[in-house]
Amino acid sequence: MMPQSLGVIGGKPNSAHYFIGYVGEELIYLDPHTTQPAVEPSDSGCLPDESFHCQHPPCRMSIAELDPSIAVGFFCNTEADFNDWCQQIKKVCVSR
Repeated sequence: MMPQSLGVIGGKPNSAHYFIGYVGEELIYLDPHTTQPAVEPSDSGCLPDESFHCQHPPCRMSIAELDPSIAVGFFCNTEADFNDWCQQIKKVCVSR
């Protein structure tokens, strides 16, 4: 729910998933092993719509099935963005 979040990579033994969200007790994920070709923008700066679609739609799994070994990704573009992220993390830690 943090704007700096890039998602979580993890999964189950012998299976990796890229988690992009959740619904209730289910995690929504993409297969990180599926790749798509790079797309060059046209002179107008537009990208073809088909470049945004996956061949394999997102899947779901119960959070109870998640292996505890995960990596969480964040990206802070500016120092102010990083400071905001730090404040959000502090709030999460205090509320728990």
